[in-house]
Amino acid sequence: MVSVAGGDDNLLRTFVKLETGNIGGFSAYISRSKTDSDLWRGAGFIDREHWEGKIKYEFDYDTYFTLKYVANDFFDYDSPSVSRAQYEAGTPCANGEGGRFCGYAEDLPAGVLGEPDDYPGEIGAIGSAATGWYLDRVNIRQDSLYGGTFATNVGDNFDLEVTAYYEDKDGYGVSPESYSSVNARYEAQLAAGLPVTAPRGTAFGVSGVGGHRKGVVASGTLEIANHTITAGAWTELDDYTRSQQRLNHVGGIQSGAVLYDEVNYFRRLYNSERSRSSSSSRIPSACWMTA
Repeated sequence: MVSVAGGDDNLLRTFVKLETGNIGGFSAYISRSKTDSDLWRGAGFIDREHWEGKIKYEFDYDTYFTLKYVANDFFDYDSPSVSRAQYEAGTPCANGEGGRFCGYAEDLPAGVLGEPDDYPGEIGAIGSAATGWYLDRVNIRQDSLYGGTFATNVGDNFDLEVTAYYEDKDGYGVSPESYSSVNARYEAQLAAGLPVTAPRGTAFGVSGVGGHRKGVVASGTLEIANHTITAGAWTELDDYTRSQQRLNHVGGIQSGAVLYDEVNYFRRLYNSERSRSSSSSRIPSACWMTA
């Protein structure tokens, strides 16, 4: 199956799916969708891709095994949020438009963009409050999920199903921060003895996110006469990391290369590892009616 759709703002969405049908108990499918479009307000675009696939093998009518894969990969630019008062007033945003067309700018004023050699890079002197450039407003995310399930009937009265899964996630986002805001935090962290560098102008703000999650879910159902007993258990380990830093640009201008070794201040470094488990059971009583 193939589907293609297009629309305003250079929208193009494609979808392709291939299915095998049932071949001696084996069946499978794989699909891919891709969406590309310009933002409908402000500069920038979206680029998103989704994959999904599944393999299943049936040993008999009540015993089967499946493998499943899901993946997402997207890159897009932000659109600014506005208050209701700003929206109704039509207050111009960085792109010069207000209301529903408020967006980030494709270009910023002279002194913010250009060649780094054209500017002395004096601390705090260049583009100190320019935070409306669309290239400084980026979201990138990649994640993959793998899963396998085995189900069978043990004897005539007991059904068992076990699922194991693993998820991997990675991504980062970018947002700028003005010189005055960054400088206050820089001075505090410098006084605390952290290895920070004085800001040159508008900072490059980068946020990273990543980690993995894995677990197992099991459930069983037992039928005894007019009674059904169900029980299940779940265990999971979730490892998650998030970090945020503010960095300098070469020459102090936003089109200069990012200086990853010049950290203005450390905003966040968060690591967590969570282990969770649970179990449940249900034994409903049979209902008898007599006359």
